[in-house]
Amino acid sequence: AGLSEGPVVPVAEHAIETGSPDELLQVLTDIVQAQIKERFDRVMALQKYAAGPVDKAREYVEAMLGLQVWAHKLYLCAHSDPHEKVHSHEEGHSHE
Repeated sequence: AGLSEGPVVPVAEHAIETGSPDELLQVLTDIVQAQIKERFDRVMALQKYAAGPVDKAREYVEAMLGLQVWAHKLYLCAHSDPHEKVHSHEEGHSHE
């Protein structure tokens, strides 16, 4: 309610209407490929700084871990149940 459907929902709807997933596959594949390339290229550009100076080494580690975490989240999302209840960070945690 009130949330933007983004560019993918209409493509998914069109896929259902036409009975073909091809356009949806292409859109999602293009997005994932572009993101992987952008994130990977950033890691590679910063890799020479892995041993220092500290600020550049930190930037490299953040980019490297960012790629790994993003890839892991994408994997989990791809294998998730779309109707599974989403738990917020706050649920089940006491901050006393």
